[in-house]
Amino acid sequence: MRSFLEVVRRRLEIEPLSSDAKVFLAKL
Repeated sequence: MRSFLEVVRRRLEIEPLSSDAKVFLAKL
């Protein structure tokens, strides 16, 4: 899970308003 969170953080840093990020956060 650690590596997964790192990937998510990198994605959020690159595209903070990415639709994928919104969907991911919505699932949480």
